[in-house]
Amino acid sequence: NEYLAGAWGIFHSGEPVEVQMRFYPPASARVKESIWHPSQRLSDGPKGTLDMTVTVTGTVEITPWILGWGDAVEVLAPPTLRAAIAATGQNMGIRNGRPPAGNTVTQKQKRADAPSSRARRTRA
Repeated sequence: NEYLAGAWGIFHSGEPVEVQMRFYPPASARVKESIWHPSQRLSDGPKGTLDMTVTVTGTVEITPWILGWGDAVEVLAPPTLRAAIAATGQNMGIRNGRPPAGNTVTQKQKRADAPSSRARRTRA
C-alpha cells in the first residue's frame, strides 16, 4: 500500500522524518541481523557500535521500539525525538527510585533525613 510505504508499522502520522540511531554492543549485533524497515541504512561505528538511519512517516510507532532497546540505543536525530526519549528515560528512572540528574542524595543525607530509630511512636 502506497499510503503506508514510509510507516514504521501501520500508522502513518505525517511527513517523512529521518531518524538516526546508534546501537551499542551487544544490541548492535542483533540490530545488524535483521531488516527492520525498507529504508534502513546501516554503518559500523566506533567500538562495535552500529549506526542506523531510517526514514519514517512520523515517530509515533518507532518511539516504543527505540525505548525497547533501553540504554543500548542513542537517538542522534531528530532533536525532538532525542529529547522525547531522554525525557521518558528520566521519568522512568524517577518512577523506579532514581533521583533526577543534579538532585542526587548521598547516603549521609539519607541517614540524616531518616526518622530516628529511637523516636517515640505516637498512637492515634
